[in-house]
Amino acid sequence: MTDRPPVSLGARIRQLAREAPDTVALSFLPCGGPRQDLTYTDLDRRSDQVAALLRDHGVRAGQRVAIGLRNSPEHVAAALGAWKAGAGIVTMRWDVPQWERDRLLDATGPAVVLTDRTDPAAPVPVIDIGDAAVLPAHPAEIVPPTRAMAIPTGGSTGSSKAVVLPVPGEIVPGTAFGGNYTLFGIEPVHRHVVMAPLYHGNPLMMLHCGLFDGQHILLMEKFDPALLLRVVREDRPQFMTLVPTMMRRLLDTPGIEQADWSCFRMVLHGTAPCPQWLKRRWIDLVGAERLWEIFASSELVGSIIVRGDEWLARPGTIGRPAPGTELRILDDRLREVPPGQVGEIYMRLTGVEKPLFDYLGQDRPKVIDGGFVSVGDLGRRDADGYVFSADRKDDLIITGGANVVPAEVESALGEHPAVADVVVIGVPDEEWGRRVHALVQLDPAQAAPDAAELIAFARQRLTAYKAPKTVEFVDRMPRSEMFKVRRSALAAERA
Repeated sequence: MTDRPPVSLGARIRQLAREAPDTVALSFLPCGGPRQDLTYTDLDRRSDQVAALLRDHGVRAGQRVAIGLRNSPEHVAAALGAWKAGAGIVTMRWDVPQWERDRLLDATGPAVVLTDRTDPAAPVPVIDIGDAAVLPAHPAEIVPPTRAMAIPTGGSTGSSKAVVLPVPGEIVPGTAFGGNYTLFGIEPVHRHVVMAPLYHGNPLMMLHCGLFDGQHILLMEKFDPALLLRVVREDRPQFMTLVPTMMRRLLDTPGIEQADWSCFRMVLHGTAPCPQWLKRRWIDLVGAERLWEIFASSELVGSIIVRGDEWLARPGTIGRPAPGTELRILDDRLREVPPGQVGEIYMRLTGVEKPLFDYLGQDRPKVIDGGFVSVGDLGRRDADGYVFSADRKDDLIITGGANVVPAEVESALGEHPAVADVVVIGVPDEEWGRRVHALVQLDPAQAAPDAAELIAFARQRLTAYKAPKTVEFVDRMPRSEMFKVRRSALAAERA
């Protein structure tokens, strides 16, 4: 721990630039092209330029800035520059379709969008981050944001919204990533590889927390198994996070079995159920005491963790509540269920009787007295307190570690003139964990499209991973007299 006073996020990167001006802070690893190494001085200068660009466009402290960029040094500088200007950030996909983008911007209300392309149709001003490079990097006054970031999420209805995370605008140096050392009982790490897209909350927070604590961040442009193996061989990283789809694809990569994983102090996975066979293979690769799993939500209301050796003793468990997390498993009448019985999982941070997060947009998680929060996960506990995930209470599809809300996909497909009715479910898939699968009833009065046409139609309206990967045509949708359909039954039939 440290007795240093707290500093704002923007001031921390300037502080590091003064303490270690020539130390490489960020190495960007593109899929093609040369590696870029940036020092703390480089990041401080670039973020000063971004802050100046935002101020020139009228961005004020307390507002939000949307960032629509690929993984890149520009993305990191955009976040740091927004924080220096006193703004919070909203992350979004760089290639989000207009239909989805407009709903997200309407829900989150940013003052501007920082991107690398023009977008005259956007409902808010769009700024090309390349314009920052020509501005002088005169250090300006740094204003800490009240809330540092908001992460878009679909929710149970498919309406666009974002979780405003309880991440303050200042930190105590040495403690940003340090909580992970205490939580997981590992030695401090110095080289940290990030390969997931930065519009997700976990890689975004992990990267910046590591950066603020003086780690060398190895940022990959995107997940590339062969590139990751090269990074492991040449840079010897000590920490990384994965989702099961990444784990599966890495196993199919030539050289995976010969790779030396001994550099890692911790490999963390989560966001989606991990098949037991896949978990065992990774335990064999990196070691049971270095492979961890985390079960948590964007709302940061607590977590459940398990180390590989614990998992081997109880295959299938997602672990026990982490230190500082209180957990309850309740029935529909909010009564505690006995061990072995499935109920709804509620969590809170110890002693936090009112949720710290907020929402932009509609559709909020369930909060009960005492500040316990459920995001719709079901599970059971054994006699020793180990939790086993059962399912989602709603119909959220977790595919490749990303959340897909059926209602959103149905809304997009329903715009096709030949679609009379549509139901979207998740079905088991070896690669994705769950595959987005659409059941479609066609209008006989219209020309019948094939599956490829409907998938392409959905991709024009949705981010690619949300579009169905398979389509099944049905003569009649199995709805009740109240027009309801049991998605779980449909999914079970197709499993």
